[in-house]
This record gives sequence, structure tokens and C-alpha cells, in this order.
Amino acid sequence: AETDEWMHITLASNLKLDGERGDCNALRRFQNSIIAFQDRSISEILFNSRTQIPTGDGVPIEIANSGKVDGKRVITNNSGCVNKWSIVEGKNALYYVDNINKAFYAFNGNLENLSEKLGFTAWFKEKNKMGSWKPGSLFNNFVSYFDRIHSDVYLVGGWDTNEPCLVYNETLG
Repeated sequence: AETDEWMHITLASNLKLDGERGDCNALRRFQNSIIAFQDRSISEILFNSRTQIPTGDGVPIEIANSGKVDGKRVITNNSGCVNKWSIVEGKNALYYVDNINKAFYAFNGNLENLSEKLGFTAWFKEKNKMGSWKPGSLFNNFVSYFDRIHSDVYLVGGWDTNEPCLVYNETLG
């Protein structure tokens, strides 16, 4: 019998997140990191960390841990994401809707509240819903998309509304 090594998950490859911060709603890749989104927390999963040790001849030796999860680094406990459909990866950042704080954020190594910075906080607080998606039902929340050609992030209200689509251009900020 053939074995698919990608499906061979060892106990050394798991991690428990802080349950007080809510469920793990999504894992997203950003640059060379894995980012975990919980209801009220965002963490970087430390996977296959490498350490370079300088040597006398100037050629560094790289030590890896053979594809294991080392732990996590909490990015924030003040923001998170309930709705995995609102997370989108742009060229320069991860964008997501924080339904609990009622804000639209960008993460590029640092967190930036775009709804506050760009002046649509009141609109966002009014239109923000906590609905969850179920197949065959109307979706009363936000969905995000990214246009790689124009570097536009589209923030679309749920399909059961007639709300406008907000567009954020990464190049123009």
C-alpha cells in the first residue's frame, strides 16, 4: 500500500491555541508565515523555525527542526476574525474584518485599522453583522476579494443586501 506523506500527521505537528480567545476560524499564509485567526486573537504559528549559527570560516550553519510546529507568537489579543470569508491575501498584507470590534484591518507585520484610518468607522459599525454562512442560506456578513491586476481589495456586504462594495487600493493606500 502506498502512503501519502503529506497526510501523515504526527503528534509533533499540532498546536493548541488559547481557547479563551475563541475557535480557530482560519489559517492563512502571509509571506513565509502561517497566521491563525481566532475570534479575539491573531497568532503566528511557528513552523519549521530555522536558526543560523555563525562559524569561524564565515559560512553559517542552518539548523532546522524537521517540519515541526515550535509554538506560536501572539500578534494581538485585541483583534480577531469570526468570518473566514472576510480574510483575503493581498500583495502587501492580509486584510480581514473584525466583526467583534467592527473594523476592517490590514496585517503586514503590523496591524492597521483601515476603517478608522480611512474614515468609514461609522458606516462599518452600522453595516457590520455577525451572521455565519451556511450552504443554501443567505449570507449576512462581509466577503473580501483581491484583484491582483489592479491591487484592489473588494469588501462586499452579504448577498442578501443591496449595499455598495468598498474598494481599497494597496498602491494608493
